[in-house]
Amino acid sequence: MTDFKERFIAEAMELLSKLEKGLLLLEVKPDNILLIEEIFRGLHTLKGSSAMYGFEKVGHLMHLIENVFEKVRSKQIIADNHIINLSLDVIDFTNKVFKLNEDVSLSAHNEYNALIERINQVTGTDVNANKETNLEVKNIDRNVYHTYFVSFTLDKDFEKRGIKLDAIFKELESIGSIISIPIKEKKDTLSSWEIFLISKSSLDDVEDVFIFMIDIAKIEKLGDENLFLNKEFNAIVQKNAAIKQRNNIAELKKAANPEKAENKEDKKQATADLTQQSNANFLRVAAEKLDEQMDLLSELVSAKAELRLIVEDEKYRKLYRLVESIDKITNRFRKNILNVRLVQVKTWYVMFLRLIRDISKQLNKNVEFVAEGLETEIDKNIIDRLESPLTHLIRNSLDHGIESSEERVKAGKNPKGTITLKASHSGSDIYIEIKDDGKGIDKEKIRLKAISKGLIEEGTSLTEKQIYDFIFLPGFSTAQNLSEVSGRGVGMDIVKKSINHLRGEIEVKSIEGAGTSVIIKLPMLLSIIDTLLIRSGEQYFAIPLQEVNKCTQLRLHELNQSVNNQLAIEGELIPYIYLRHVFGINNQEPEKQRIVIIKGNNKKVGLIADEVIGEYQAVLKPFDGYYINNQYFIGASLLADGHLSVILDTSKLIEDKLK
Repeated sequence: MTDFKERFIAEAMELLSKLEKGLLLLEVKPDNILLIEEIFRGLHTLKGSSAMYGFEKVGHLMHLIENVFEKVRSKQIIADNHIINLSLDVIDFTNKVFKLNEDVSLSAHNEYNALIERINQVTGTDVNANKETNLEVKNIDRNVYHTYFVSFTLDKDFEKRGIKLDAIFKELESIGSIISIPIKEKKDTLSSWEIFLISKSSLDDVEDVFIFMIDIAKIEKLGDENLFLNKEFNAIVQKNAAIKQRNNIAELKKAANPEKAENKEDKKQATADLTQQSNANFLRVAAEKLDEQMDLLSELVSAKAELRLIVEDEKYRKLYRLVESIDKITNRFRKNILNVRLVQVKTWYVMFLRLIRDISKQLNKNVEFVAEGLETEIDKNIIDRLESPLTHLIRNSLDHGIESSEERVKAGKNPKGTITLKASHSGSDIYIEIKDDGKGIDKEKIRLKAISKGLIEEGTSLTEKQIYDFIFLPGFSTAQNLSEVSGRGVGMDIVKKSINHLRGEIEVKSIEGAGTSVIIKLPMLLSIIDTLLIRSGEQYFAIPLQEVNKCTQLRLHELNQSVNNQLAIEGELIPYIYLRHVFGINNQEPEKQRIVIIKGNNKKVGLIADEVIGEYQAVLKPFDGYYINNQYFIGASLLADGHLSVILDTSKLIEDKLK
């Protein structure tokens, strides 16, 4: 049952997310009958499935909130703000229960009863009518449920019957909860199916669902209870999934009464996950498994590079064609693995929609959330690690950016403010923008605050970017009053560090009275990156290739004669960083030096090295040992010849060394 239950919880939480989105949209359009029907169906599905998997109190709660939406469907009540708030609270509570992987606990019982009382007040039911006071009560209506087993094989002529299989499944779901198992055993059949149905309906009612295919459907009642609450039954059912004679009803009846089972050797059969087969086109894969695939790919890339190094020896030239073939396969494998890890930005939508809804009510502001580019795909690791920075930026927009409705009307604006999340691709980069149409940033207030904190002197001339950069300093805030939402000067420095750690850049644009945009630029992928490999002394460095502008050569005496750490290159003065000095490399300096021009922090900077080796596909690994505390490295990569290369965090290097 563990496999069944874990799969159910994953799907149930996904359904809760859809319900949350539906409720938030319904709040804007309370008369949208399609949304109401969708929410009702979702609640109905959770009601039956929850009880089936032992979450009986959740099933009871879903039943009660379903009653509320039955009244909404029949237009007895309106899905007003009170109904939406109640429904969202039920969703939040249910989410917490599923995360704990157990039915309503003793500590949560008061919250559970409070929700039931609120629901009963809406439906006009006696507040004590559906209240459960004894936590030890098990199996709500357990003896009312029946467990059925249905099996059928579709032949080639099935489509001529005019029957839609999805309609059959929808009808089954309307009378109970199902586990469906698609099976393909014969080449001459379209498909075979086995279905477990938990329902209060009679056998006749179930047979009515299959009335037009009763000749090919076998329907058998296994017991007058929800047998999936029986651990022994679950164990035997899972083992039976591996038996070739799947339609052996006698075997299933034996499973329904495990105490009568005579052949104990059956318990040694391999367990099969029934639910993994429930969709032929999609598989749920744990993130840990994808990470493991990524690690294996990294090892393959490193092994390929080592093999390529070997074939450069004349003795192994015959292997060159094979290496080329492995190279192509590895690149295809890399592309496929990375595509699997991509997740659409729309996974943020419901979370930020709910965040904006709740905080705007807390601040008594009228704010609309707009999202663009939701189909944009990003590596899952980036999605997860951007969640916190983006949440902070949205909170700032709500607290500091968007004005109250009264202030907006006085300023000639729409009383409703707007916060926009926009995602897009450009080449190998991702752009995420958080934009509001609020009052914008007061640059003069920031400048005065910087003076008062001793960061600059009175009369210092600053560019717009330099002014906005103060926002990202630790403890810097112009807020006069603290709030629960923001304004403590804590957070924007963390936001910038988080973005830099992802090898990204952050930029602020603002127009006073019109609004503010925060634009984040990130590389699309994190684990395997294309770099330019350089060397200083015995130390190898890798620079993300997208940051490299050009490479050129200079003499050591030119470097020694430079003024203010700047070099004239093609008529342009470019500041430089000498890697030997930064990292304490003291061996003999070569007469000829190489300068790599990069574009970092929106300006050109030169990195001086002994040698430019060439492009290198680096497999990014976390640090170990000596390098772990070096703030200028974002990772390391093992070269084919065994040397270690460190990947430079050029943003941090430029920020510290060219102040």
